[in-house]
Amino acid sequence: MSVETAYSYLEAPARNVILLDPEERIAWFQSQQDWIPYAAAQDALRLVEEAINRPRAPRMKGYLIVAESNNGKSRLARECVKRYPKIDDPEAESVVLRTLLIELPPNPDEGAIYDRVLDQLCQPYRPKDPVSIKRRQVVNALQRCGLRALLVDELQRVLSANQNRRRQVLEALRNIAGEVPLPLIVFSTPRGANALASSDEMINRLHPVELPVWQLNDDFRMLLSNFLGLLPLREKSLITGKTLGPLIHYRTEGLIGEVRDLLDVALQHALRNGKEQIDQVVLDSVVWARPSERKRLIKRYGTKVA
Repeated sequence: MSVETAYSYLEAPARNVILLDPEERIAWFQSQQDWIPYAAAQDALRLVEEAINRPRAPRMKGYLIVAESNNGKSRLARECVKRYPKIDDPEAESVVLRTLLIELPPNPDEGAIYDRVLDQLCQPYRPKDPVSIKRRQVVNALQRCGLRALLVDELQRVLSANQNRRRQVLEALRNIAGEVPLPLIVFSTPRGANALASSDEMINRLHPVELPVWQLNDDFRMLLSNFLGLLPLREKSLITGKTLGPLIHYRTEGLIGEVRDLLDVALQHALRNGKEQIDQVVLDSVVWARPSERKRLIKRYGTKVA
């Protein structure tokens, strides 16, 4: 029997490694960055693509994509960039760059925004230059490369800055979008979205799009089915069934990143204990705390340390 027939429940990439030893299969699964499509993310992608392809105008419509921590917002941001790679045109003045993704650093300020953009563009700059010089350098560089959208991840980190620096960061992003011009696509947790409350212009510019927490329904079972095809196990796991599906949902609280992490831990436990399937016994054996439980533990220990 061929590998394709014997392991027909697996996607082709997983079948390609199914005959490797356990540690190699674990490493393969952990290295996978494949995009797993689902309705809410696909809808968000369509909105981003529409914004990228819209004709340039002085005031570009953008989006604030909101999701709980570990529920796929950063993966969605990377997928947006992946779908619009740079274009090497030998006749162009510079590389044509359609999307650019920056991640806000902790406690950001205006200068950090410009530094992140210039670093991503591999543009030389003097760190101690005034922000006015860096701002002009950023705008000129983005105009030259024909950028179509600026993506900003981890907006919630702006909350660690004081009110004045928070305002400067938001103004810096708004000024870049207005001068180039281009749409802003901002990714944040719900708490970070509150940072926009002090800027009417940013509220008007960024239309909110939610990546909701997964409910225990057919969509969640389809998500588990997609993960099933990527688990390099020689027996079909039972994760989509009426018993394990609800159990996985309960333990992950409907967060897609938690689902992946739990399956990673379960895969390790199964293969290192001579099993080729994730079943009830495996899931009951792994050490795992639900996200809300981890938060309670951290708060409790943090109070004791303080």
